[in-house]
Amino acid sequence: MRKKIKIGIDARMYDIPMGIGRYTRELVKELEKIDTPYEFYLFLNKKGFEMYQPQKKNFHKVLADIGHYNYSEQMKMPFVLRKVKLDLVHFTHFNKSIFYRRPYVVTIHDLTYTVHKKVRTTKLSPLMYEYKHLAYSLAIWDTIKRAKKVIVPTNDAKKDIMGIYHENTKKIRATYESCSEGFSPEKKDDNFLKNNKWGIKNPYFFCVSNGSPHKNLKRLVEAFEIFFKTRKEANLVLAGKNNKFYDDLRIFLNNKPEIKDAVILTGEVTDEELQVLLASSYAMTFASLAEGFGIPVLEGMTSGVPVLTSNVSCLPEVGGEAALYFDPYDVADIADKMKEIWEDKNLRKKLVQLGLERVKLFSWAKMAKETVAVYEEILKDLGKI
Repeated sequence: MRKKIKIGIDARMYDIPMGIGRYTRELVKELEKIDTPYEFYLFLNKKGFEMYQPQKKNFHKVLADIGHYNYSEQMKMPFVLRKVKLDLVHFTHFNKSIFYRRPYVVTIHDLTYTVHKKVRTTKLSPLMYEYKHLAYSLAIWDTIKRAKKVIVPTNDAKKDIMGIYHENTKKIRATYESCSEGFSPEKKDDNFLKNNKWGIKNPYFFCVSNGSPHKNLKRLVEAFEIFFKTRKEANLVLAGKNNKFYDDLRIFLNNKPEIKDAVILTGEVTDEELQVLLASSYAMTFASLAEGFGIPVLEGMTSGVPVLTSNVSCLPEVGGEAALYFDPYDVADIADKMKEIWEDKNLRKKLVQLGLERVKLFSWAKMAKETVAVYEEILKDLGKI
């Protein structure tokens, strides 16, 4: 009898609310629904270990309370992984130890720090930024080159990896992501403007963002400033966890007294609050300069509101004809598109209808099935199945 195949998943970011954490949680949830003969081992930090409860007998959890991007990760993770004697490991982010040389597949969510190096994504000093970027470049190069397969969320990301790292197209697989359950037009609250804890009084453009500079919030604010000169009955609402980037944005807003009270920063919101904020908004506005996938675009469409977003990176690939696009580097163009979507009711209605159809193309279940197909292709090449 052939021994059972063991597949490991580096799920140490399982507990992170957004981004990689969400991807990991959705992947595992859908993998558990697929009937496979494989034994899955999830490597989790302490918080993730407490959160995750396996739903099937062939899913196991292993405590790997090791941080990210540090010496401990580089030195300890290979030993933790090797103890389980895995046939294949899926690293859900590029931060793999350079000392782990057994077969693996990696998900590269984006190449923002490589493709858009000039778009400063931290507030570090120039010297520290260059040092950090060099370390990142070496780590991601090693991870991509040694991987059996590379999973990316869009064809735009696939093109970037092929262009920068000169990898064969057969090595890279695009598996579209989706948005989580709970987003729906039914979450719209007709009394929201009369009763909400953030003091939002007017129809509003809504954006959810971590505030990092490549999210382009300052240009979005400047565009709203132009728009607001002729539309005083509007708000711009920005949701995201308070951090150094939002502190910087508050200073930026203090120098704009005309719109200071019209731009509302909610701070971190719960999933339920985010769903209500989106569904009750006038339009979802996403001005990012670079994304791996752009889940907020799908969240807006699923919530039944028109989506206004950047015409760069993967965003047109995700949004298709169901969004209104602007040049994110051109403040005047952003303002013009805000005005267009504000005034044209037929356009709004059309975008909402197209958006609700567009989101049907994306599914976490489909992504998980495509991921299993990647595992099996590698296992066949290794002679395991």
